[in-house]
Amino acid sequence: MIPAQLPTISPLSIDVAGSSMKASTGASSVFGESLKKVDQQLKKSSELKERYELGDPNVTLPEVMIESQKSKLAMATTIEIRNKALEAYRDLINMPV
Repeated sequence: MIPAQLPTISPLSIDVAGSSMKASTGASSVFGESLKKVDQQLKKSSELKERYELGDPNVTLPEVMIESQKSKLAMATTIEIRNKALEAYRDLINMPV
């Protein structure tokens, strides 16, 4: 039996990095939003490290380490996406016509 309330999937929307965007949104704005989120993650990690080093009792070492790993992973993912995009661009440029 099929449930009466099934989620509908709109072909004009995509979910990128947790934010819903329309298909008409350009690739540059999608990448721009993603880069802003990576930047926020890096800033959050740096802020927690600084607060821990200054002796803030509300910041624990495991919290700092987790945020550090999150920012490291976000940066590595961003670099890998950039590398793949450049590789795809070079493949397109070098294609015989």
